[in-house]
Amino acid sequence: MPRVPYVSREQLSTRDQKIFDEIARNRKGVPNPLKALLNNPKAAKRIGALGTYVRFDTDLNQATSELVILTVSRVLNSQYEWSYHEPWARQAGADEAIIEGIRRGELPRGDSEQAIAMKYAYELVKDHHVTDQTFKAALATFEMRGLIDLTTLVGYYIMIAHVLSALEVSLEDNLTPLLPIS
Repeated sequence: MPRVPYVSREQLSTRDQKIFDEIARNRKGVPNPLKALLNNPKAAKRIGALGTYVRFDTDLNQATSELVILTVSRVLNSQYEWSYHEPWARQAGADEAIIEGIRRGELPRGDSEQAIAMKYAYELVKDHHVTDQTFKAALATFEMRGLIDLTTLVGYYIMIAHVLSALEVSLEDNLTPLLPIS
């Protein structure tokens, strides 16, 4: 049971309905986290816009982005994020063995783009710091613009995991939990 009501379009003022419509257009619907955040439409608008950017407008490879999101969700045990993004990772072409490794708390080894991005995300979430070695590898791999996108992606999903937790946002009826929470 969520701690705050999910706001429908009809509950909003005419001005705030435009925010709802913008979120719905960008996301092909309004997911529960944004319905909860719509209790403050200005916050929902800005958070929704950042989410749209990190999901759809960066230059990061889509499979890499989804694996980073899964890494964040695993470290923070965010069942909601995992349930949404595990199928999207597969759809984006992420390797099944890597997805299952993340589920078990394992990161891939090596210096591939995905391994570097996932290690960067893991260190930032788990340790609240990225080692110099990982930072240098990420900078060499993604260059400055991509490094900022990677950092913003990780930060966004950390924030969303905490919003989900604090507000006790539930999965949509059409989703089933996919991440066994330990």
